[in-house]
Amino acid sequence: MTQEKKGEKVQLQPVGKPPKPIPPDSGAGAEPLRDDDLLIVDEQGGFCRVQRTTYLQHEINANSPELKRMISQMRFLTGLGVVLADLPSGSLTDVDCACYLVNLAGIRGPESPSKNEREHPT
Repeated sequence: MTQEKKGEKVQLQPVGKPPKPIPPDSGAGAEPLRDDDLLIVDEQGGFCRVQRTTYLQHEINANSPELKRMISQMRFLTGLGVVLADLPSGSLTDVDCACYLVNLAGIRGPESPSKNEREHPT
């Protein structure tokens, strides 16, 4: 991959070890990947698949003051256009948590439904 910097092209080198390739579908009833699935590369380079139906089952309900503060700060970050963030413990004011923020609407754009939503509206 190359990137232009002040009129000259710079070769970008990958950092760390490359992720392990996704094995081909075994054909043993495994569902094909859908465009609204999340693929997560873990610390050892393995791939994890999280289907949309799974992550929607874990929606956060702000029923405690700490969760309300956390969601408020996450909304502030996404309002600034943040699409991916590593939030270590202590990085959010008055919230004791560490997490990764992935703003799918920011990546796709809020007006861009996934292919699955276009084909199967709810």
